[in-house]
Amino acid sequence: MSLYTAVLRARLPCTHIKILVFRGVQESQFVTEEERRVVGGKGIPPETLQHIRDRIDVIDVISRYVTLTKTGQNYKGLCPFHSEKSPSFSVSPSRQMFHCFGCGVGGDAITFLIKREGLGFMEAVQELAKLAGVPLVLDSRGGRDDQAASRRERYQHIHTVAAEWFHANLMNSERGKNARRYLERRGMSAETLETFCVGYAPAGWTGLLDKLEKTGVSRDDMFQSGLVIKKEERLHEGKSGGQGYDRFRDRIMFPISNHRGQVIAFGGRGLTDEQMPKYLNSPETAMFAKGQTLYGFHKTREAASRLNRLMLVEGYFDVLTLYQAGVQHVAAPLGTALTADHVHTIRRIVNTVLLFFDGDAAGIRAALRTLDLFLNTGLTVKVMELSPGDDPDTYIRSQGIDALTQLEAHAPTLLDFAIHASLKEHNGASIEERVRCVDEVLRILQKTNNPIEKEERIQLVAERLGIREQTLIDRYPMLRTKPGRSPERTSKAPVKPASSQRLPKGSPEERDVAVLALQGMLSAQHLQQLRIDMFRVPQYRRVMELVFEHVTAEGQIDMESVCADALQDDEFGPIVTQLTLRDSHFDDPVSHFQECVASLERQHIQHTLNELITQLRVAEQGHRAEEIQELIEQINDLRGKKAAL
Repeated sequence: MSLYTAVLRARLPCTHIKILVFRGVQESQFVTEEERRVVGGKGIPPETLQHIRDRIDVIDVISRYVTLTKTGQNYKGLCPFHSEKSPSFSVSPSRQMFHCFGCGVGGDAITFLIKREGLGFMEAVQELAKLAGVPLVLDSRGGRDDQAASRRERYQHIHTVAAEWFHANLMNSERGKNARRYLERRGMSAETLETFCVGYAPAGWTGLLDKLEKTGVSRDDMFQSGLVIKKEERLHEGKSGGQGYDRFRDRIMFPISNHRGQVIAFGGRGLTDEQMPKYLNSPETAMFAKGQTLYGFHKTREAASRLNRLMLVEGYFDVLTLYQAGVQHVAAPLGTALTADHVHTIRRIVNTVLLFFDGDAAGIRAALRTLDLFLNTGLTVKVMELSPGDDPDTYIRSQGIDALTQLEAHAPTLLDFAIHASLKEHNGASIEERVRCVDEVLRILQKTNNPIEKEERIQLVAERLGIREQTLIDRYPMLRTKPGRSPERTSKAPVKPASSQRLPKGSPEERDVAVLALQGMLSAQHLQQLRIDMFRVPQYRRVMELVFEHVTAEGQIDMESVCADALQDDEFGPIVTQLTLRDSHFDDPVSHFQECVASLERQHIQHTLNELITQLRVAEQGHRAEEIQELIEQINDLRGKKAAL
């Protein structure tokens, strides 16, 4: 059994582990003799892989990214690899695999992490081992030379060191005294600061640089991380290159994490309002994109998924204050407007979004800007309206959790909020004002594909403005988008399945037999009725070849081995996952199998007959009497067998 096949058979739940890596003499002194013997210098030992296999569950892995609902024996959810409104993503706990019937992506837990996180193969195995709680011992010759993995590890190391150093500065040093006082005035408890690892960057120019240098980080890696800024060479004539200074100085530091809780960036808030900019974020890198990240989401996504709703606020302190008050389904964009990527992430976790922005004009505009993003996504979006001058941070501290609950209960939908905002803005009595208001509201209603929503809102607007409803209906078509122009796309286009991932057309009998085999409906007696030469479609023939390769001594199919081997092939694997997780509606699987076998046998005989008849014609043209007689006998024999079927 290959290493790849062995690893592919691993499944996992969630815990933690140590990872030992042989890199040289200095590190190998920390490895026990027993561990060295088990590894044997050839990567992951089979017994370790078997241990991982016994501990994992693909449902645990995928549910960290997708809200899954049990449907029959499988689970379903919205695909994390393409945009869709109806769930076509299926996960089988019995087969430990997934398949999307919309975009054709399929595989197991390792495949999922590789495709979802962009990890290398060995990185995905390490991630699964961590989650499984299984000690994983690797040889440096076992595939850890991947450059991309090395860059990610160095980047992660830098941000981990920085986060710990910032936090220590805040909590345990004299230089963090003013920052602690500031946070106390903002109502932050020590527990909240610990939970979110809030820190402090001191006022010096090279504090973090010096700290990173002591841990062995190179200047180039510091510059690549964005936490240290490289000075211009021309400012340092006569000195060697590579001089730099800290990006964050004299600021409260908020670590920004990915969904796995790994720090990938920072946000820094000045201690005074005069410090400009008031908020400063890490620059975007290959590991960090503001438009794809929500602050605090790694801590709050579990609560959001459980409650099936997410509260979106505007700032770091809004998240911390609400979380501290017990509202643990909250997150915030990173100083930017919401993006289609944000919405794409959110709608895979919850069905309801609560926009809780500042009560000033800027907060209202921020809520209205989300209209194009959220409409027609299937999400229910509500706006929790605050009075001018209020923000979520001050509101929860002054009004308390009960008032917040009431605010949420009476929150209007985003569409209603947008319409009311327009009506309020154009509240003048002039005809021109009323016309502008009508046109603006109708343009808002154009954005929804729900005809019931349109009808109800048109009635509301007609009553509010004292205009006949029919007048609005008559004017509505005049404001439609002009030909040749289309609204800006606000979500990712669906991923079209590659041709190799689609099931081949023709021969439904071959397809159904493959489905019955992969779904465990065939006994040893059934398998004895099948032959490889019955299958003429290459994909189905390959499935059955794989099935016959993994028949046990008892005549049963070793499905784990079949799936593990199939998933080695990026092109063939999705076909196997699709057939395995395909909804089958066979009233009587045994009878249907017998009908398929009989049909395949007839097709095979007919195909052989056609070939023999062609050979007969060639023999007759050559006047080869002996060959002609032999072919006629074979043809008659096959015709008899076909008739008997």
